This record gives sequence, C-alpha cells and structure tokens, in this order.
Amino acid sequence: MKFLAVTAPVLFSIVHHWIPAVSALEAPGGPLYPVDVVAQNYTDDEGVLLQGFLSLPSTATQVALPVVVVLHDSSGPDTYEQQRATMVARELGYIGFAADVYGLLTDIPEDTGGWAGPYTELIAQLTSNATLFALRIRAAVDHVKSLPEVDAERVALIGYCLGGTGIVHYLNSGEKGASAGAVGFHPSIPMVRPRPGGGGAGAAGQVFGGARRRGGGR
Repeated sequence: MKFLAVTAPVLFSIVHHWIPAVSALEAPGGPLYPVDVVAQNYTDDEGVLLQGFLSLPSTATQVALPVVVVLHDSSGPDTYEQQRATMVARELGYIGFAADVYGLLTDIPEDTGGWAGPYTELIAQLTSNATLFALRIRAAVDHVKSLPEVDAERVALIGYCLGGTGIVHYLNSGEKGASAGAVGFHPSIPMVRPRPGGGGAGAAGQVFGGARRRGGGR
C-alpha cells in the first residue's frame, strides 16, 4: 500500500486519502482523483532520457510559483505520482512535477515479491549508487528550475519508499542550494551511507519512517 506525505505541515494534507475524514471517494487523493498533467522529457548529466509529468494550477498567474517535485516509488512515475502532482496544483496552488528516476526507456519488471529478481535489481541500481540516484534527482530539480512558471528559489522535494530513499541520498549528496526543502517517507535508511567528509544539500530536510525496536515499541 502506498502512502506519501509531503511536507509538514503545509503539504501533509494532500496525501491523507488512507485516513479520510469522509468516504474514500470524497477525500482528496482517493483512487478516483483526476490526473491533470503534461508529459515533459528532460535528460540527466549523462544524457539519459527521463520523462516527468507537470501539473499547473488552473488559475493563470503572472507570478512564478513554488514547485513540488514528487519522487516515485519502485513502480515508477505512474498514476499515483501523477495524481500527487495534480493535487499539489489543485489543492495548494503550487506547481507539481512527478519526476522520473528510472529513465523513459527503462522497462520496469513485474513485482513478484521477495528480495530477488529483475524488479529488485532495478531498484538496487539506484539504492546502491548514491551518486547516480542524486544525479537523477538533480536532473528533475534542474528541469523545473528552467521552467518560466517556476520560482527557482522555492523548489521542494517529496518522496515515498524508493523516492524517500532518494531524498536521503540527495540530502547526503553535498548538493548546495538546489532545493528549499525535502521530505522523505518510509525510506530504506540502511541503504544510505554517510558522505565522506560530511556535507549535505544545504536544504531543510525531514525523514519519516518506522521500525519496531527489540523488546517492542517503535
């Protein structure tokens, strides 16, 4: 089951469709929430073609707006992430961008469960290579900053599961000033290794996860 929260406290509200105050069909972000995005191709520094999905608020404005970059989980930038980008635009009035960290030409294998096989190997290409993971995220940040609608000083990153792990890699990568803030949910923290010499992204960051301690409790 996917669960993605965005930033605390302002963006957190766009992802509560699993804890709704009303029925799932009425709650923002339910499975029938519309998708209103435009596909945009861009490349990373190695020339890999990526495809993200941009959502703009319906109200026209002459003022550049903040943007929230949504990093996908292991299934890729599918309907779920495109819905989140749409929610950012519709519910918050920001610009939403569902980023791609796999690559447009990458075939995503079927998730057969377990911890082995082609699906896991695809994920490991990023989780075991912090440099590559950060490079793919930076490509999305650079792309949205180049858009005339975007306030390049106000770029936020959010991610769940694989995307949350990417947030940690990115914050640990030494990038300076690339984003204003980043929030990761349910990341695989053990996969992240400290960057030699310290450093960080120069951005406010929060990571949310849970693990049961020995003896009970969380």
